[in-house]
Amino acid sequence: MKTLFLTTLALLMAACSHQASNSQLTDAPNAAQGLHAVNNTRFDAFFVAPDTSLADYRSLRFMPLDANELEIDTNRLEFVDRNKWKLTQKDIEKMTKTFGDRVSRTYKNNKALSLAEHSGPGVADITFKFKRFSPNAPKDDLVGRPARQKVFTRGVGLLEISATITDSQSGKVIAYLEDKEEVGERFYLERNNRVENMRKLRLEIDGWLRKLNQSLEQQS
Repeated sequence: MKTLFLTTLALLMAACSHQASNSQLTDAPNAAQGLHAVNNTRFDAFFVAPDTSLADYRSLRFMPLDANELEIDTNRLEFVDRNKWKLTQKDIEKMTKTFGDRVSRTYKNNKALSLAEHSGPGVADITFKFKRFSPNAPKDDLVGRPARQKVFTRGVGLLEISATITDSQSGKVIAYLEDKEEVGERFYLERNNRVENMRKLRLEIDGWLRKLNQSLEQQS
């Protein structure tokens, strides 16, 4: 009887493990279909292509930041302010430039990973995408703050991102990640304006690049 019980328990555990694995793959974003989930990274989700060693890629070619489809979720704002927060082309261009500047700064003296300008063996193309932003305050412009009042918030807002990593020669997707972070200080009230918000965005980008480097090293 004891042997039968242990055998039944083992079968149940195996069945549960199989269901969990399938569920994980089913819930994966479309961009990660066919990739394997990796759990030992600091990102919310990180997927790697099977039979792929990220250690083979020591040079990175960053594509311009993709913020063209950035969704602005204004549910955190007062109802009267929700239709005022508009993303402009100037906003996108400024974020794109800021991202490029932080990439150059991060890898300037990096001895383990280098930046590449052209495709080639061992070169990975990386495209970061800003997907959704949930601001904590009306936008710092004449529409959102016509009286130019001073605003203080705990953090700038929640920013959700993804990044697709491909082989620069074949175009094959070798890794995909998703993450979300509260930009800025979450526990103390701080000034919320264009200058301070951009400074905090720079710090958040630096953090994502550090996490990317750590993740690439862990998978090596």
